Amino acid sequence: MTQLALPRRVGSRRRPVSKRARKIGLNLLGLLVALITLFPIFFMVSTSFKPSGEIETLNPHLLPSHPTLANYRAVLDGTAAGEGDRSRGARYNSALKYLSSAGGTPTVIMLVSEDGMINLLPDLRSRMHRADLDAILADLREAAAIDPVHAERFYKAYRRIEAAAFYLSPDQIDEVNALHADHWERRRAEGASIWVNTAPLRPDPEMTDEYLID
Repeated sequence: MTQLALPRRVGSRRRPVSKRARKIGLNLLGLLVALITLFPIFFMVSTSFKPSGEIETLNPHLLPSHPTLANYRAVLDGTAAGEGDRSRGARYNSALKYLSSAGGTPTVIMLVSEDGMINLLPDLRSRMHRADLDAILADLREAAAIDPVHAERFYKAYRRIEAAAFYLSPDQIDEVNALHADHWERRRAEGASIWVNTAPLRPDPEMTDEYLID
């Protein structure tokens, strides 16, 4: 019996990828991932050297046109965080930032700054007798109840309250603000043509009962 030889199927065969080509491909992929990962960091660092006008533009550039260290000075001076004193130097302002980052952990810092001054941070307040605080509150209530309105008497009592505002509880702050608002309502009702708008008092978050002496 005669056997017929079938023709081999002609097709494309995959050529094995050399180790060198595979290594180059992996290196290129790793480089691409690194560029994508590091670009935001590079842009952030580049932005830190830009003046505010270049930062706030709608068409930001990759590199600063007018490099500046003003942003770093603002951080070291404390002006970026709304606290600190640029005249005291970086050591003082760094201590303030460290103190604010301590959170609720009791922290006291003794600092000798570059200008030779010695500070104890935080600026510890003296304690106040609860009876004295109650007395100035009673004086304000009495001044607010005078009819007709006695502006000089009221504000004499109110200035004492402002000086002791740190020691007031949230409820006492609300009462003082209500008395102040009522005082001006009564003055306008009595025909006052000029009045002064002042910001209401706010409770101090650092105030605790430890500052009051019974």
